[in-house]
Amino acid sequence: MRQRQWNWAQCGGRACGSGRWAESVALTTSHAHRESAAQTWIEHLARRAVDQALEDTNASMYAYSYAYGRATGHAVSAQHQDRLDPYVLDALRGTGLDSSTADAA
Repeated sequence: MRQRQWNWAQCGGRACGSGRWAESVALTTSHAHRESAAQTWIEHLARRAVDQALEDTNASMYAYSYAYGRATGHAVSAQHQDRLDPYVLDALRGTGLDSSTADAA
């Protein structure tokens, strides 16, 4: 009886909220924070790779900015490729940018 009373108090008593709901919110929040941290780290690595690649060149700030955008777009698309549709993934990867550059050449 004591166990049932404890369960009732944790999972649906009048004085408190649902324990299952609280656990669900905690898991969702935890997942969102892990995703955000992973994306921040991926973007940091992408920018670091651009810095290393353009280190000994006389690239302009515009070139750095363009390379940062492309690198972080590729990194984010790789992280979320199973959840985003192909249209959004192509936009993140800049596929239209690649094909127009090749066509212009």
